[in-house]
Amino acid sequence: MPRVVVHNATLQCSCGSSVSPLQAVRNQTLNLGDDHKPVASTLDHIPSTNILPFGSCSKRSWAACSPQTSAPWTPSGWNQVAITGDPTLTQIDLLKCDEGGIITVVDPGQVILSIGG
Repeated sequence: MPRVVVHNATLQCSCGSSVSPLQAVRNQTLNLGDDHKPVASTLDHIPSTNILPFGSCSKRSWAACSPQTSAPWTPSGWNQVAITGDPTLTQIDLLKCDEGGIITVVDPGQVILSIGG
């Protein structure tokens, strides 16, 4: 089962030169882990608010990346928990950039602890 994505998860764009942290600012009610990171929803897709630049963009001749994410994340079907009515974001959901890139979750931001051997 895919993990839920939280604030400061690591994102990658297929056209970008570097990774970028997700800013999960929409949800102010549901937090995970000892560090109480806000859980992201599929509506956390707003450029410069939720989605920060990915370095340089190959679709723009390696000019500075300026994410253009006009539509929400595409849910994978594993989004079974809602935050105030919005589906949670999971590590296998996809976000399309209007410039032509596909944004994916590299690291959902949750720490998995292993107890025992």
